[in-house]
Amino acid sequence: MRSLDNAIFKAFEVAGREVKVRTFLDDDIAQILVDGELVAEYGFGGAGCTFITEVDPRILIDIIAEISHSGISKMHG
Repeated sequence: MRSLDNAIFKAFEVAGREVKVRTFLDDDIAQILVDGELVAEYGFGGAGCTFITEVDPRILIDIIAEISHSGISKMHG
């Protein structure tokens, strides 16, 4: 289990489901949880995607779009 002490979180709703994205800064790992279930993990720094569980691909596309929109909003202030 990773320490949540040095992690950043973002939570939002997609298609009526709760989505949380958490990034562990010490480990360079990002995780996506849907309704509390870990569905994907990505390692930065060359590791790439470590796993994706069976999840409706439409919700993953919506999640990626929401994360991208959030990042773009922050860049434009």
